[in-house]
Amino acid sequence: MWKLPDGKIIRVAQDVTIDDTVYPAAIFGRWSKENLARLGIKPYRIQAYDPEIFRPTAQLEVEADGVITLTYTLERIKSEADVLAEKIEDKFWSCNEAVNQYIYSHYDQGTQSSFIAFYAKPNTSAELKTAIEGVHTWIAMVMGYYYQMKAAILGATDEETLNAITWDFKQFDASKPDVTLGGIYAVLSQ
Repeated sequence: MWKLPDGKIIRVAQDVTIDDTVYPAAIFGRWSKENLARLGIKPYRIQAYDPEIFRPTAQLEVEADGVITLTYTLERIKSEADVLAEKIEDKFWSCNEAVNQYIYSHYDQGTQSSFIAFYAKPNTSAELKTAIEGVHTWIAMVMGYYYQMKAAILGATDEETLNAITWDFKQFDASKPDVTLGGIYAVLSQ
């Protein structure tokens, strides 16, 4: 961004007219800061702030080294603890959604309910019960990992620690049992 001699702020290079002379947009990329300053054009920056945390109460343009920066006096509208709590909640729900999507991509709720029903039937063979137990054991492993991630997320005491927490449910792909509802029906129909 640049501030022109008339006070106008431009965000992208464009043709400009100064003292009845038209200068092409290319001057912004080719001319030095000093040459632009001779025309009264100065680089312009705006102080960044998070509007969810701060509200500007005053503003001031400050020039240093030929660069004009719009600075703000900021008032905090949310405490750091509130911001961290929101980020913790967001990360927790992201992890929760990720574990559900992962498990359901292999064994959706209907399939899990069917496995439970087959397991509970008195005439289900020991072989099928063992296969179904393998699925439940696998789901328990995934959920154990999820609860570790949940504890880490909810226990984060600062944003750096929270940002360092990541999860990878695909690590359980290799240990997933090769048990399907169709396979169980095939065994039962024999």
